Amino acid sequence: MKKFKYILVLALLLVPVSSISAANDVTLDAAINIELTSPAMTLVLASGSTFSTMTVTASTVAITLSAGGSITLSSVDAYTLTNDKSADISCPGSGQNSSVAYSTAGTITFTPTTVKCYGSSGSTSGGTVTSNPPSSGGGTPAPPTSPANESTGAGEITSNIGAGAAGNLGAVTIKGINALMGNGATGSFTLSGATGGATGGHSLKVQNITGNQATITVSSEALVFTLVAGNSKNVDIDGDGYRDAKVTLNRIVDSKADVTVKEIKVVKIDGTAPGSLVKIASKTAVYYLGEDSQRYVFPNEKVYYSWYDNFNGVKTISDEDMAKLPIGGLVTYRPGTRMVIFATTVDVYAVTQGGVLRKL
Repeated sequence: MKKFKYILVLALLLVPVSSISAANDVTLDAAINIELTSPAMTLVLASGSTFSTMTVTASTVAITLSAGGSITLSSVDAYTLTNDKSADISCPGSGQNSSVAYSTAGTITFTPTTVKCYGSSGSTSGGTVTSNPPSSGGGTPAPPTSPANESTGAGEITSNIGAGAAGNLGAVTIKGINALMGNGATGSFTLSGATGGATGGHSLKVQNITGNQATITVSSEALVFTLVAGNSKNVDIDGDGYRDAKVTLNRIVDSKADVTVKEIKVVKIDGTAPGSLVKIASKTAVYYLGEDSQRYVFPNEKVYYSWYDNFNGVKTISDEDMAKLPIGGLVTYRPGTRMVIFATTVDVYAVTQGGVLRKL
């Protein structure tokens, strides 16, 4: 193996361990996003958090701390951060982040729900909610039987298009537009390009509404995908390699799909493209530039070399440009290149797509 030329960013370990480490091996110098898929949400682990290990599944986040460790986990959507240690959930109110600060040695497991924390107060199954209720509105997301002018977790319906009909969804911004669309309905929308992404007119069509899922086609150039209620997909509308819109299927109600479309902020840096490896001149840390305009951390040399043979393709960008790229998460081992065993078991696991461990 060639000599390791750069010191890669040391981040959290990707492989769960069965016991607490003797020391807090990880200290975050920048906040990181944690993406859960069941239900779909983004959590933020704060800069300065110090811990031993973290394990993320589709619906949980388990963080192990040694003595002296501390973490702050927050939800920008003010979701309830249910946890198994009854740690207090700070909830200032509507439009504010919910968060949990924890500093006790051991493992705390979060199982967040999409219930807004300011919709209730007092004791919950995962800790006490410290809440200042909003002056009006608030509460939990509307159930599927709610009136058609309400939308689960997405705001007021701005368009209602019947089955097989066509309509205008309007101008999509970062705040998004929200529509109820029947089977076969098509909605046209525009993107301003103010976020650096695609511009011009586009369309969204909903088909195959069954149960809690629907097939969605976004075009100019057709992008077809199926979403289960509560899930989202970031799409590249103009084919330039950058994802510039987020499509969310909130729910199916009265045989219509409750859909939200939002613009995504796109960061384009001269000399780079999605898939580039980037660093700054004063640092040795190397990052992967994703299609979502975020940079991804290589936790160690072995993960890097599972994808690349050398550092010949690394591009140096300015400190100012690097600061525009938020940290999106960790690069996992390339699928099929590593097997993992634990000291407490004889079982052998293979690393598969998405960093998931599969028992052999």
